[in-house]
Amino acid sequence: MRVLRVLAVPGAALCLVAATPSRTAAWGEAGHRLVARAAVGALPPGMPGFFTAAAAQLEYLNPEPDRWRSRLERDADPALDGGTAPEHFIDLELVPPGALEARDKFEFVLQLERRGVRRPLEVGVLPYHVLELVQRLREEWRLWRAAPDAATRRHVEQRIVNDAGILGHYVADGANPHHTTIHYNGWSGPNPAGYATDRQMHARFESIYVGAHLGLDDVTPLVRREARVVAPLRLEVIRYLRESNARVEKLYQLDQAEPFGLDTRGEAHRAFTASRLAAGAAMLRDLWWTAWVTSELPAGDSTRPGDRVVVEHRPPRPDDVATLDGLVRAFYEAVSGPAGQPREWWRDRALYLPDVRFVAMDVDSAGRPVARVLDHQAFVDGSDRAFRRDGFFETEIGREVARFGNTATIRSAYETRRRPDGPVLGRGVNSIHAFWDGARWWIASVVWDEERPGNPIPPALLRP
Repeated sequence: MRVLRVLAVPGAALCLVAATPSRTAAWGEAGHRLVARAAVGALPPGMPGFFTAAAAQLEYLNPEPDRWRSRLERDADPALDGGTAPEHFIDLELVPPGALEARDKFEFVLQLERRGVRRPLEVGVLPYHVLELVQRLREEWRLWRAAPDAATRRHVEQRIVNDAGILGHYVADGANPHHTTIHYNGWSGPNPAGYATDRQMHARFESIYVGAHLGLDDVTPLVRREARVVAPLRLEVIRYLRESNARVEKLYQLDQAEPFGLDTRGEAHRAFTASRLAAGAAMLRDLWWTAWVTSELPAGDSTRPGDRVVVEHRPPRPDDVATLDGLVRAFYEAVSGPAGQPREWWRDRALYLPDVRFVAMDVDSAGRPVARVLDHQAFVDGSDRAFRRDGFFETEIGREVARFGNTATIRSAYETRRRPDGPVLGRGVNSIHAFWDGARWWIASVVWDEERPGNPIPPALLRP
């Protein structure tokens, strides 16, 4: 029924079948195969053996979605090509702030149309398609774990390899800056720098140049060695695509200096292209690993594979991010709870920018200030075990807010206990830096220091 909701929006039905521009196949056969081979080669030893043994099949499948887009089938009926083309790209310049928080790709399309985008599917839905495929793969791993017999498990293994291979295609697409921009095949719109506008630029770069000049030895050394769990999944996928989009102009600058093609010799061209292929391989390896590792969990739960807590992504609770009061309340509630109770790390993570930084201040034995800087994952990993073992309640005892325009600095005094009625273990001040993006509040960073002799909480900050 959700498809029917999209079809009912004026103009959106046309987008679904006919309005999406034809896009050149990403990376070409050679580039897609390189990404898959490098990703398989970088998998950790803990990946099930049947998966790593399927390296040749995973490599073959990476270009597969482009094979479906043949002219023969498109001429027979445009349904397949028109319906799947938006899955290959996202024109991030056309995405309004907050739109990628939409629940799914159908709601995303509706949001774009409400905000005045005339042909919303021309913006693309690549991040949503990657999310769908990772979630599908994770469910298949759960089925594999629960298979009642060997025959059933073999059937599920075939499905896992197939969908992992197809996922690889779209992750590789996202590594190519062309697939994240309106400038996907020549510069579009105002062009004061005089970048290439020919309609062969896409193919010159990702097919002709890559096929002639790049090999596995160029890519493999650049793939980050350590696999990581990608969490929160949605925000990390979006960040990956934004990082690719940030390299669009560099791609055109290189092409301006020496056009990409069969005879290109520039070392900067080779280094840039190899780094993009390696970024795709690392992300693909990490998403495969994430789907496997987190398949031990019920959907939406968090656990510790090894020493790492996996934090699932969910959209924020609307009340948590609608006001500063709600933001601060959720900031404390998400980490608080009795011994044995899992923390709401997903709720906590939804309050912050993907690149949020925490700075914990302390003093050393000589009384000199010491700053410990953490991202959200490091904070969770360092806190979860003790919080669940001993219990932890953090309560606000005073607040001061300085707001200017769409920014706010919140000084929030707190005290901590192991039980709500237990003795106070410590007190301090959280300095929370937040901003309003027109739809919700975000926390950009948090700095805190503890009360100690010579460093009392200012009386004016404490509630009467």
